[in-house]
Amino acid sequence: MLDRISQTNTSALSNGVTEHTRYGQAEYYYAVSREILADLVSKNLITEEQRQRIDELDRDMIFSNYPSIEDFGLGGITDA
Repeated sequence: MLDRISQTNTSALSNGVTEHTRYGQAEYYYAVSREILADLVSKNLITEEQRQRIDELDRDMIFSNYPSIEDFGLGGITDA
């Protein structure tokens, strides 16, 4: 699902939007992922333990594949 979103956004970004606006994609996709997982838990489609494991995997995958604010040197989701 996120790959489909990424392809759409990437093609839109290649039409005149600067490279700087691509930073923050990881935070956005991770937030969407967390909302989806919360919805799945609330509907009893997955357990809390499954949510935690999927969240870990999603975070690793998303932050390794998409640019984040932290990559641009502006802090990020891991800042306390």
